Amino acid sequence: MKSKSDKNLHTRIAAWSDAHLEAARAFVKTYGELIPRDLTSAQLYGLANITCSAREFKQLNTFMDNQASKAERANNEKVHDCWRALKAKFAAFHPDAQEISRDAGPGRTVDEIHLLLAQRFAQHLIAESLVYQKTTKYEGRERKADPQPKKYAN
Repeated sequence: MKSKSDKNLHTRIAAWSDAHLEAARAFVKTYGELIPRDLTSAQLYGLANITCSAREFKQLNTFMDNQASKAERANNEKVHDCWRALKAKFAAFHPDAQEISRDAGPGRTVDEIHLLLAQRFAQHLIAESLVYQKTTKYEGRERKADPQPKKYAN
């Protein structure tokens, strides 16, 4: 059975997650041209895996730095910028993690809460990237299926 502080933590993180869904959607839209060719599902799932398995937030930062470095070596400035922007976005969650950890009760570190917030945001990024891919494919098919109306001679 979960303790009251665990239930409170779950509720707070769920509320935070709901409040940040639109930010994830905006992030995906900003870097949508990179999906799925340059910013692959494998990279996003790798990000989610790191958020789940990391013991410290700095491990997540190392992963994002490595992804940015790979993009830089490949002369892919947009992907490099994407990973840097994502790292900055995740860093901006730290004050929220501090606030939630104060209310979470003993035994919960700010770093642990920060990783939980990053995990939720990564899940949103994956979901929104899949939606983005589907809608852009659909819109592309729709444009191909409905070309300019033909003019008929009378």
